This record gives sequence, structure tokens and C-alpha cells, in this order.
Amino acid sequence: MQLCPNGILPIRPAPNLELLAAKRKHLVICAQDFLDFAEFSHSDSLEREVACKLNKVAAENDARVSAMIMLLEIFRTVHCKGDLVRIKVLLALDFAKYSKPIDLDIESVDLQIPSTKRPGVAAEATQMRDDLNEIESILHSTISSLSKAS
Repeated sequence: MQLCPNGILPIRPAPNLELLAAKRKHLVICAQDFLDFAEFSHSDSLEREVACKLNKVAAENDARVSAMIMLLEIFRTVHCKGDLVRIKVLLALDFAKYSKPIDLDIESVDLQIPSTKRPGVAAEATQMRDDLNEIESILHSTISSLSKAS
């Protein structure tokens, strides 16, 4: 690999990094919104329970997406061909590992939406479910891209 004029190795593009960063940002907002919804609900209400469950889903998926972003950032900086092969295998394995919990969380959110009578919670949950579906697609697309990347 050729050095840049400044003597620093170039950073390789990482597939879907920007998309994941945008989804992560929205998950952080969702987690806070659900926390706020829970805070303003009666302590023993179903609405509070739903908001708390949705907050947990948002927070757990924020952690997953953060891990994916970190792995892609590492991928961007690897230049040794042998290390690149290893990191691509690790990425594919880890990304595949995240798929099942995200699928389960999509189902969980689907079950929570009809349980709330608060339009704000339902709308935010619907948007989060859609984001999780998109994250799932990004995950599969990234795995495919990495298997083709040199």
C-alpha cells in the first residue's frame, strides 16, 4: 500500500459506517425519550412498564451498534493483508452474532406497540422498530460487502 503524501497510511472505507452512526444516534434519542415517558407515568402503570421495556431495547441495541461501529473503525485502519483477513472474519462472525438479538428485539417492540395508549410512545416505538429493521439490513449488507472487500 502506498503512503499518502504526508507519510500516513490511508484509511480504507468501511461499509455502512455512516448509516450505522446515524442509526446509533437515533437509538440514543429513543432510549432517552422512553426514559422520559416512563418518568412521567404512574409508577405502577402499564405505560411505565412499556416505556421501560422499550428503553431497555433501545439501550441494548445502542450497545450493539456501538460495537459494530468500533469494529468497522478498526477495519478502516488495518493495512496488513494477513490482519485484514482475520479482522474480516471477526467482523462477519460478530455481525452475524448480533442478528438474532436484533430480530428478537424487533418482535418485542412489535408486541409493546399495541400495549400503549400514549401516541408518543407508539410513534417512537414504531420508528425504533423501523430503525432496527434497517440496522438488520445494514448488518447483512455489511457482511456481504466485507466478504467482497480486498
